[in-house]
Amino acid sequence: MKIQKLILDNFQKHEHLELNFQDGVNFIYGSSDAGKSCCRRALGWIFFNNISGDIIRKEGTKTTTVKVILDSGIEVTRIKSASINRIIIKRGEEEKTFDSIGRTYPEEVQQVLQVRELEIAGEKINLNIASQITLPFLLDKPATFRVKLFDTLTGNNLIDSLLQTFNKELLSISRDLKVENEFIEKNEPQLKDLEKTIDEKKNLYNELVLKMHQLKDNYNKYNRLQQISNKLDENTAMCQKCTEELQKYSKSIDATKLEEMKKKNEKLTTLKNVLQSLRTNKVALEAVRGSLAEIRIPSIDTTKLKGVVDRLARLKLSFSHLKDNSQLLSSKEEELANLEAKVLSTVEKYRELIKQAPICDKCKQIIKLECQVREI
Repeated sequence: MKIQKLILDNFQKHEHLELNFQDGVNFIYGSSDAGKSCCRRALGWIFFNNISGDIIRKEGTKTTTVKVILDSGIEVTRIKSASINRIIIKRGEEEKTFDSIGRTYPEEVQQVLQVRELEIAGEKINLNIASQITLPFLLDKPATFRVKLFDTLTGNNLIDSLLQTFNKELLSISRDLKVENEFIEKNEPQLKDLEKTIDEKKNLYNELVLKMHQLKDNYNKYNRLQQISNKLDENTAMCQKCTEELQKYSKSIDATKLEEMKKKNEKLTTLKNVLQSLRTNKVALEAVRGSLAEIRIPSIDTTKLKGVVDRLARLKLSFSHLKDNSQLLSSKEEELANLEAKVLSTVEKYRELIKQAPICDKCKQIIKLECQVREI
């Protein structure tokens, strides 16, 4: 942004003044008390709002106006009277007005003017307009102030702030990592014992489930055998009754009936054999029932087992967080290494530029070794 024209109306010494500026260095000269400083104060007033009250107004007038025309074609006009405190920004045919200007310009006005004061070490400084009685190149300021200004202008203060923040985060991560490692080392044996206990409980549970299924199968078999035994008892009683009836009528039975009776007798014998087998199975069933009665199902504290499982889950979650923190730490260390490489590269480039420059920016003398060291 460059100023092409400055127009003053009723500003201190000047009733009306127009100054046209060219590229490069422009000089305003004249006799003492001719109003040269008024031009500087007018620029300070319209760009930085650094004059308050009615001292800007020419005596005997009511309205003061300062206008600047920028190389972008934008016109900025500041108007002040007893009832008006206004800034007008004009872009071509578009015009925007800001009334009741306070100590700070609106952000839109500052963006158009593209200049603002810097705050260094709690002190506001204007690098665009200097007072009349000041040393050049901030020589009236201490070296520490100039270093802070240089850091602000070059962005080094942002790098310092970033490094400080990164170091704090790195220290915090290191502390957290140490606490997590100590927690894992302290609880790792207990975690292994818990895993072993859980495996044992799972195996015992599986064995109990298998025995329970076997017990159910044996119980079903016993019920079926009991039903068969009842039927055999009924058939035996019927056979006994039939035998008694046969003995009563044995004398009157002919050969055919006798043959039929023999067949029934053979069938009865077969049934008796089956009955004997069933009784043998019944004895075996009683033995199985006695074996099942001797089986004792151990009691399991499910609440304690659930607490152990929940604790194991929390430990696994802590281990997962630790892995994530380790990855984050590796990423931060890589970023720090990249920043250090960039800083070293910037310093080397700056040294080369100082060596190539014939005149020192600070003392305006031929660059010497001590100048290079001070600048770096």
